[in-house]
Amino acid sequence: HAQDQPQFSINAQTFRPAIGPENIFTVEGSRTPGRWVPMANAVFEWAYRPLRLLNDRDSMTVADTVPNMVTLHLTGGIGLTNWLSLGLDLPIVVYQGFDRNTPVRDVPNGSEPSLAGVGDLRVVGKIRILDNTVSGFGLAFVPQITFPTGNGQEFRGYDAFGFEPRLALDYRTKKGFIVALNLGVLLRTSEQQARNILVSHQVRYGLGAYLPLPKGFGLAGEVTGGTSFFNAEDIYTPLEAYLAVRW
Repeated sequence: HAQDQPQFSINAQTFRPAIGPENIFTVEGSRTPGRWVPMANAVFEWAYRPLRLLNDRDSMTVADTVPNMVTLHLTGGIGLTNWLSLGLDLPIVVYQGFDRNTPVRDVPNGSEPSLAGVGDLRVVGKIRILDNTVSGFGLAFVPQITFPTGNGQEFRGYDAFGFEPRLALDYRTKKGFIVALNLGVLLRTSEQQARNILVSHQVRYGLGAYLPLPKGFGLAGEVTGGTSFFNAEDIYTPLEAYLAVRW
């Protein structure tokens, strides 16, 4: 008797921009915007080869399953008090490519993913514990909840509710130099399967910094990632790095 293969489901839309003032890219700082101060952003993101399939024997590329992905992140929120804020992020994939070299067994339902669609809605709260508006160390509790509005079989959703309690610790100088560290645990209501990779609960981390330069310029960079636990399959360990010049 033929055995059913696990359903191939994975999220290639992994960029989660931080919401609010004095953050890096995805790493949150401890500052809140202030009482009744609104926040709104539209962020375009282009991902090159965010999902590739590799040969188990020699790690050669079998297919660039998602060779390109262009996403519009609509983010917004408001400061409810001087120490509490609430934000939303809705990723809208406006274009998603597909490599037809992808093996048939890895194409859910035997059909190509659609060219566009929504990702997972995210709700982010921030409770400031230590205030470093002038300078010094700051600390905040920054929990986030993700909703399965995307579709993992279309490669743009986690197919689960996710709850991630996080702590954001940062240090800020009077001249605007910022170093920020995030630590959290992502808890999921269900797992995702992609070949021998099981996407389950994760310990997540992020480290970022911003260096102000003369004439209004600045440099920013961060490293973020995670590692799965309670996982009998190959360990899922996403790792991303970002670098930017700001003016």
